[in-house]
Amino acid sequence: MDRPIVTRRAVAVRGLRFVRCRFVDCDVVLARPSRLQSIDVLRGAAVLAVMILHIPHREPNWGEPTTLRYWLMLPIEYGGYGVMLFIVISGFCIHSSRLAQEASADSPSTVRWRAFWKRRFVRLYPTYVAALAFTLGVWCYVINLDYVKAQFLPADLLQHLTMTHNLTPDHPLTLNGPAWTLGVEEQLYLMYMAVLWFRRRGSMKSAVVVTFLVTLGWTILLEFVPDVWTVGPVKLGSLNLWPFSFWFGWVLGALAAEIYHGRARLAPWMSRPRIAVAAILLTTIDHPFVWPHLTGHDTIGASVLAWTHTTSRVPSEIIGWVHGGILIVASAVPWFVLINHFATRERVAGRSLRIPVRAVAWVGMISYSLYLTHVPVIQAFERLSDFTYRTDPGRVLWRYPLTLACMLLVGWLFFTLIERRFLFSGQKRRAPASAGLIEAEGPVVRSRPL
Repeated sequence: MDRPIVTRRAVAVRGLRFVRCRFVDCDVVLARPSRLQSIDVLRGAAVLAVMILHIPHREPNWGEPTTLRYWLMLPIEYGGYGVMLFIVISGFCIHSSRLAQEASADSPSTVRWRAFWKRRFVRLYPTYVAALAFTLGVWCYVINLDYVKAQFLPADLLQHLTMTHNLTPDHPLTLNGPAWTLGVEEQLYLMYMAVLWFRRRGSMKSAVVVTFLVTLGWTILLEFVPDVWTVGPVKLGSLNLWPFSFWFGWVLGALAAEIYHGRARLAPWMSRPRIAVAAILLTTIDHPFVWPHLTGHDTIGASVLAWTHTTSRVPSEIIGWVHGGILIVASAVPWFVLINHFATRERVAGRSLRIPVRAVAWVGMISYSLYLTHVPVIQAFERLSDFTYRTDPGRVLWRYPLTLACMLLVGWLFFTLIERRFLFSGQKRRAPASAGLIEAEGPVVRSRPL
């Protein structure tokens, strides 16, 4: 059979965009795939960055910037940026699902929130609870049962089960440290109602502007409110882990979904990797392990303040707020740009991934299980081996491949035995729209770029 030649003609079937290809003896239709490999690759990169960061590799006081080891280990400290990448991807996926429903002829015009929460609960919560049980089991083995009862029960476990531990000063990073982001995710789902309200009365771009102002205002507010405050019998704190700190990034992901589905125009800069690289370089330089050693000031904003103190009358608060706003944008925009770039290329070109990249995509497919289980795996590994959190170069060199292999194995088993059972719960199978049309869930014919 001859290689298909893709024309620029598109047809709309049940709200989905299709590209018509012509073979010598038949016509086929290329559908937009339901699962983007590029998103799985980004998920895989994000979870690998977080996992590598959490593997013990340095002491709390890990040397002077004049040593080679300091700069060799420095890239690992940027693994925390994978959290923001997860947040942006979450906004993309949740809103993309909503846009696909809107495109369906039998879809209601309003969101059925009960069905939405049921899907999210079934998809995420059973796996999350199983991971908490796994973590408690590891803690009982690593330390002892009496300590676990005194340390984690009942308040800590209750807050983790209700996904509110990121809102409190006592338990945001206890039990299973990375699980605080799951609380943020659930709270961002609640705030999705406000995003859709702004979208109905304006556009998704107006929602982006509003959420940026909210995130900036929240960042400024953190400078003036106490770290811990009490409302009746409840103690609140860890305000930097509240969802308002991440709302702008999540909504940027939703805007990327609008662009992918053709609901918003893609400005040229929104998919240029050089923009992502520039933003990443800015956040890389303005890091507590880099900028202070280069300039003697804590941040770029502090350096600007030192300069403006003698050369202008600009209030220091204004400089700090501008610096905070720039960092909010710079922390989320690179992932927004990369999602636009790779998702658009995959949609248009339909290219298969190379084998090394497929491996990262596979990691992305099981990223939820990996994210939930990797910290207890590290704890068990350190307990079973003779590494015991020591960070001399020899142990660090061996620890990384051995621990990563254990984390991938346990994550895959957890995905296979538990998470996979809840992947498609509550989703209805759709019949093909008509003969000759391939639904989005079906196979995708690969072709040359348009």
